Amino acid sequence: MSDLIGTQLGHYQITDIISHGGTATVYKARQMSLGRHVAVKVMYRSRDPQFAARFAREARVIAQLQHPNILPIYESGEQDGLLYLVLRYIEGGATLHDQLDQPIEPLRALRMCALVLDGLEYAHAHGIVHRDVKPANILMSGPDWPLLADFGIAKLSSEDLHLTHTGLIIGTAAYMSPEQASGDTVDARSDVYAMGVVLYEMLTGRLPFEGTNAMAVLNKHVHAPPPSPRQFVPALTADVEAVLLRALAKKPSERYQTAAAMATELRRLATLAADVTAYAMQPIPVLPVLAPVSEVPKRRLRLAPPWTSLTIAAVLLSGGGGLGWLGYTNAAAQQPAATAISLPMPSATATSTKATSAPTPSATATSGPTLSATATSAPTPSATATS
Repeated sequence: MSDLIGTQLGHYQITDIISHGGTATVYKARQMSLGRHVAVKVMYRSRDPQFAARFAREARVIAQLQHPNILPIYESGEQDGLLYLVLRYIEGGATLHDQLDQPIEPLRALRMCALVLDGLEYAHAHGIVHRDVKPANILMSGPDWPLLADFGIAKLSSEDLHLTHTGLIIGTAAYMSPEQASGDTVDARSDVYAMGVVLYEMLTGRLPFEGTNAMAVLNKHVHAPPPSPRQFVPALTADVEAVLLRALAKKPSERYQTAAAMATELRRLATLAADVTAYAMQPIPVLPVLAPVSEVPKRRLRLAPPWTSLTIAAVLLSGGGGLGWLGYTNAAAQQPAATAISLPMPSATATSTKATSAPTPSATATSGPTLSATATSAPTPSATATS
């Protein structure tokens, strides 16, 4: 269908191919009236005479879905036997499938899947089961904002389950619920199962069930228990594993009964993971390292200068007048500074007491020989310093 490039479908000029799928080709186009880019999904021609009527009916229903995590449909139409949908154009056209070359960090995977489940819950509330949830049908509008696409397409195509369409069936079979693989009636819980497969692949980097052909994979979905995801990624918590195994339960009654219930559980685990991550990323306080305290060297005792001793002696001996202060200083200047420094001999203290009790400074000065005798009998200042 590459020959459509350069042609016009309705109000849309086809300019390029975005992708090929099992049921359609998606083109980049320009809306002539608004001058904006859109995506036009052109369905392959079907041999089913009722397909066109079902397509138009389902397109009208899906076009009513207005949700932040659902790729909006602007219009549907038919031209020259070609059925097409006009969708929002996502720059780059990246899908979740393009990010699965390695496991996705758990916190990011939990949050992204919760958003997809929000979109599914909204669709289920409007009576629409997707039936073909897989990474290739989840477009990425930004690094972490998923948009569900292709609602109802798997249900519409009468040729979906034919094994001749290996491109679609292998992809679809990998995410198909047991009841859908068995041809039984499906409901919202089938989409929950598919989301369990998607999350399993995001966290482990591999599918829970693999096989050499579509039938082998479908058989495992119906009969084989899913392998423990922790055997591939031991760092996954037991709670995350429990969510995956519950979503992948064989019986619909044993799964999460609604997409909202699974989304709530994923957000709870994401909150726990975020708290642990935030705690682990807190900076470790750096305590100051004190240098070892060396032994303080003993300081040698030094005698105060003579003028200090004379000053202290004057305070002890004077009566407080200005002239008396000057007279005491002049008389005591000829004496060694022994009284001011506490000496071990009690006689010096007693003599000093008598001197301070003298009636006049001049009397104190005449009693100086007593103080002089006390001073000469005391150990010399140099001896005191070296002791």
